[in-house]
Amino acid sequence: MEITFRNTVEDLGPYLDYYLKKTQEGKQVGVQVFKLHQLLLILVFIFLAVLVRLSNPDAASMDNFIKGLGLFIIIDFIYFAIARFNPKYYYGKKTVMQLWNKSIPSQIQLLQRQKKILIGIEWLELFTADSIHQFHWNMVDSVAIYPDYIFINVGAIYFIPRRDFPTEENYQEFAKTLMDYWERGKNKPLSADLIPNS
Repeated sequence: MEITFRNTVEDLGPYLDYYLKKTQEGKQVGVQVFKLHQLLLILVFIFLAVLVRLSNPDAASMDNFIKGLGLFIIIDFIYFAIARFNPKYYYGKKTVMQLWNKSIPSQIQLLQRQKKILIGIEWLELFTADSIHQFHWNMVDSVAIYPDYIFINVGAIYFIPRRDFPTEENYQEFAKTLMDYWERGKNKPLSADLIPNS
């Protein structure tokens, strides 16, 4: 069973949602960005506390601390509110998009290349214009089926849009077969007769 597909720039949103919410690497990006932002906010708090102290040296130290803490809480609340109270995802997505924008022409070219995925009982094969990759099912990290996309994670994430299937029935059949092959093969060691001789 096979499908030929091509991604577009519009597919980046769903891809990033999957990457940041469902993959360990993506979640880690969000956590790292969040930690960096919190560190910066703490530095801002210290700066504000010093600024308040310098602007009002006669006030008690506790008063200055409370004023600085109040400003920090307001800034931190705004930070969370901008991210709709999901800062790891929101700021992680912004960071990944900024990285994409820096290398956008080459990334978009790679994204828009035609690709073909062939699935069989033992293997998943990925064909591009200049390469062929073959993965035994136990090398596939995850498979996820959504209403509009199929995501296949083999270290890199390939995402197949539903629009590239001739019909909804073809999409559902491919998704079901893919999931079935992966579920059966993900924990199965590679058969000795399938290992190339060295």
